[in-house]
Amino acid sequence: MTVQIFNDAVEVLGSQDITQLTVQAANPQSQPLQVWLDNSSNTLARVTADGRFQVGNNFGGAADALIQANYNPTGSQPTSVWHTPGTVSSAGTISTPINWVYHELALAGTAGVSGLHNGLYSKLTQANSGSAGSAELRAATFQAINQGGSGAAPVGKLTGLRGTSSNAGTAYLGTAIGVEAIVTNDTAGSISQAAAFSVAPPINTAGTIGTLIGLQIPDLTAGVANYALYTGQGPVHFGDYQEIFVLPATPGANPPANFIKLYPKLDASIPKLYAKDSGGSEYSLTGAHQAELDFGVTPTISGHFTVTDANVAANSRLLAIQAGDAPTGKSADENEMDNLAFRCVPAAGSFNVYADSLTGPVVGKFKVNYLIG
Repeated sequence: MTVQIFNDAVEVLGSQDITQLTVQAANPQSQPLQVWLDNSSNTLARVTADGRFQVGNNFGGAADALIQANYNPTGSQPTSVWHTPGTVSSAGTISTPINWVYHELALAGTAGVSGLHNGLYSKLTQANSGSAGSAELRAATFQAINQGGSGAAPVGKLTGLRGTSSNAGTAYLGTAIGVEAIVTNDTAGSISQAAAFSVAPPINTAGTIGTLIGLQIPDLTAGVANYALYTGQGPVHFGDYQEIFVLPATPGANPPANFIKLYPKLDASIPKLYAKDSGGSEYSLTGAHQAELDFGVTPTISGHFTVTDANVAANSRLLAIQAGDAPTGKSADENEMDNLAFRCVPAAGSFNVYADSLTGPVVGKFKVNYLIG
């Protein structure tokens, strides 16, 4: 068949509502259906025999995508191979959801699924042999910018990146993860510091941020067992103080074996630190405890008292000393006039205190501080 060559522009002026230009493959067809060339006959873009579109300057190898933008670094470097800028404007409220770039993959059939599959895959490879000490390389950057709203009516919410893992109502799933991060290092590789998740310092140029939070986790109550943070082995390092909610009572559930549950709890309206083991036993971790002993109104040089404390076990070690603060019905000055010595005998949930006065007969109440070991 003779190839017709047109040396000037070709225009197809349609007169009917039909397809204006059709390119039909031969049988068989292995060469591209269309090729677009520059003035030196270099291929700029082409449509392959099986209908794939390719653009760029590197067409080696088999086509592996419906749309390809291939580039081999020769000559000037492009800064983008896929650019979809756009502006959506409307006289009314823009309320219909807009997905500017939409990727969707459905795995259908009945024979099963195995292996790794991606709805979107982004990869950056650093193979430059020159110095890269000042480079910052990212496989992806997502940015949301707000240029509207007011102090009285601010924009509701702006999110740079959100990951969602959804399970249908009739589906069963082993593990669902919204966002997962991993760092890999091959044999003989070296990384000075690796962080799966890192929060960059905020950029606030003469602006106002009401409350700045590095990581925020809401109340998690939808699961059978709920954990705001769940880690494996490795120290947990905090660079500043912690604010911990004070419980009004002992939490009900026990921790698993070889773990303790650590929490602050109110004790006589005073927050104290407690621990609970897998057997349900609770222990106070606050260093000093205090009790008040009443010798009565008759002067005496000794007394025997029982102090109830759930943190005391039969094998506990106890150390008790006279408190310096004023007991009930006395002033601190009166307390200084008497000197008491204590001997403690532990039991399960309590201990016996044998008190002796070293300065003569005493009456009334005295406070004693004690440590449990």
